[in-house]
Amino acid sequence: MTAGRFRDDLYYRLAVVPVSLPPLRERVEDIPLLAGEFLKRYRDRVRGGEPALGPGALKLLMGHSWPGNVRELQNALQYAVIKANGNVIGPENLPPTLRALASTHQDRGKRHRLTRERVEEALLAAGGSRAVAAGLLGVSRATLYRFLSHSGG
Repeated sequence: MTAGRFRDDLYYRLAVVPVSLPPLRERVEDIPLLAGEFLKRYRDRVRGGEPALGPGALKLLMGHSWPGNVRELQNALQYAVIKANGNVIGPENLPPTLRALASTHQDRGKRHRLTRERVEEALLAAGGSRAVAAGLLGVSRATLYRFLSHSGG
């Protein structure tokens, strides 16, 4: 409104009933429904029918924290539809950042020790956010900051 890109009267009409919607990471159960709706929109881009998520791809989608919310999910599915050879989307069809995040989660279960390589992968997957990277690594922010200060990062 202040910048003049949103009409004052429209803002006040919409502000009558505030709508609060939790972020997608707090509504994981909505991911299959949203994914299904987005995939229906992309059916004209796929030969052989409507695109569908394979179980591995759905598992990756359900395990992601979705910092970009629903828009990020929509973009990830659009990418996957373009990359998929058929109408079933597998984990290999999802964006590289999503796959990298999944491998970081798998590493977390295998090794609890922080290494420079694991921290760099997590920071890359988290878009540089140290707080998000700490969550991906399964450590507190303080632990990650301590590790980075001692390792010259």
